[in-house]
Formats: sequence, structure tokens, C-alpha cells
Amino acid sequence: MIFNQSYEEKVVGTSFYKQDMSKFPLNHSQIPTCTVEAYIVPEPNNVYDENAKRIEVVLSDNTRSHIGYLKRDGELYRRVKAYTKSSIPCQVTVKAYSVNGMYDSYLVMV
Repeated sequence: MIFNQSYEEKVVGTSFYKQDMSKFPLNHSQIPTCTVEAYIVPEPNNVYDENAKRIEVVLSDNTRSHIGYLKRDGELYRRVKAYTKSSIPCQVTVKAYSVNGMYDSYLVMV
């Protein structure tokens, strides 16, 4: 077992992976938010970090979209660094700040 407790961590690099917010089941509050199924995916061929773990969310059309990475100095990254076999299921909370002209925010939870 990889996790003996739950973890939450902000996804980094998200400004490089813009998302179509219409593909998320966002509520219609001042800052639209939702929680979606997602995966932590090993990326052993990453030129910057052979232990990189990208985050992919499952969109409303059942496709996956790369939204960013676990941060290298984060506790969750340390927990899954050596895990290279397959994707790890998780959830991502999406905050669509882009509706107000800011960058969107993503929080991964396992």
C-alpha cells in the first residue's frame, strides 16, 4: 500500500496546460468549483525529472487531460517517487479562477 493516510497537494505547472473549463462539471458560484476523477501518471522519459509524476483529469467526455505535475519537493511526490508501474487513482479539485481572468487552481487528493 502506497498511502497510509490521505494527502492533498497543489498541482504545479498548470499555466502550461490550459484547460477547456466547459469539459468540467463546474458549479455556478462566484468561483466555479468541482472535484473530478484523476490519475497520477509516472513519466519516466521526462527530460527534466525521470521520477516526474503528471496529473491527468478525466473530463466529461471520458477523455484524460494533462493538467500539470506533482511538485518535486512535496510530500506526495516523495511518497510516489519510486512508484513507476502504472497510474495511481486520485481526485482533483478544480477551481476555475479563469472565469475572473486569473489562473485556474488544481488540488490533487489521494
